[in-house]
Amino acid sequence: MYTSRIKKRLAVSCTAVVVLTTAGSIAYAATHDNPENQSGVSAELRTDTGASAWWANGRFIVKSESGATGDWKLQFDLSAGTYQNNRPDIVDAKQEGKRVTLTPKGEGGKAQTWGTEIGFGLSGDGKQVPKVEGCSINGTDVKGCSSGDETPEPTPTPTDPETPAGPTAPENDRSFAMDHASIHVMWKRSEPSASIKEYEVYKDGALAVTRAGNLSPMVNILDLKPDTAYKFKVRAKDNAGKFADSAEFEVRTLAESKPDDPTTPPPPPGNGDSPADFKVNQSSYSDAGRTLRNLDVEWKQQAGVERFEVQVNGKTTTLYFAPDAFDKSGLVRQPLPIGEAKSGASFKVKVRAWVNGHWSDFTNEQTVTIR
Repeated sequence: MYTSRIKKRLAVSCTAVVVLTTAGSIAYAATHDNPENQSGVSAELRTDTGASAWWANGRFIVKSESGATGDWKLQFDLSAGTYQNNRPDIVDAKQEGKRVTLTPKGEGGKAQTWGTEIGFGLSGDGKQVPKVEGCSINGTDVKGCSSGDETPEPTPTPTDPETPAGPTAPENDRSFAMDHASIHVMWKRSEPSASIKEYEVYKDGALAVTRAGNLSPMVNILDLKPDTAYKFKVRAKDNAGKFADSAEFEVRTLAESKPDDPTTPPPPPGNGDSPADFKVNQSSYSDAGRTLRNLDVEWKQQAGVERFEVQVNGKTTTLYFAPDAFDKSGLVRQPLPIGEAKSGASFKVKVRAWVNGHWSDFTNEQTVTIR
């Protein structure tokens, strides 16, 4: 009778659902009974989620099927990496190449009917997710452990965080010589325009002027030589320190007129058709704790106009090209930056138009006093 009960116990093996996971994925492996397991000890492999090419975690559950504690030897192979024994108090671990052997250390490591849990870690090589495969305990297959014949899962290639792109390159926008000693440099803004801190204008390789990114994209380069070609480049710098350069472009100053030379024709007089409805107002805005001001100029659109010239306190400060400056109402409305102008400062402003090959008369000069 006693012998018969022992044989029945040996013929029964535990059936369970085993969870296998690699690189965060979950798969379910069907368990199986092994009628040839005559040792009375079985084992089950469980691997944790979140495995990577550098690290994986898991555990073996070793059980006594006979009801009594038992010795065992568990062997398996690693697809890559090194085995880390998390239970050195109850288990001895030995790795030779890819082959790992576990054996119990003292009574605490022997198989129990409720299961002895043996945690471990796998230190990977960064090339593929390390996995346990080809397991056996006392010569019997371990539930949840692959045979090692499967095609390994490809390891995702690590990618660097996306680096924010810098600004687009500014472009020359019809820069031209104003006279024999000055050139008006204009450019198309970089994108995204709101991120541009400043523009740098280089003349013949040297920095000539820096202009804030929120101001109109144009500057006057003065004190130049007559009839001389100059090479320019505009650099956009954003708030993150990234920059982009325009293509280099060349502008030649005009030849200097000589009043005593009878072959030099006098400059054409104005045609009397000055811009109509000329008005000047003032406005201000805050930027980084500073109060910056604009002169807001406005006048009526004219047919045949190529460009407008605005003079402030007797000096040309800005040129606007038509029809770029026109709005839908048929008016030219443009802000004229004057920086941190102090209260009480006065500005005398007038404008004229280049019409049919010559300049018109200037408008009546208007004086604006900063409030």
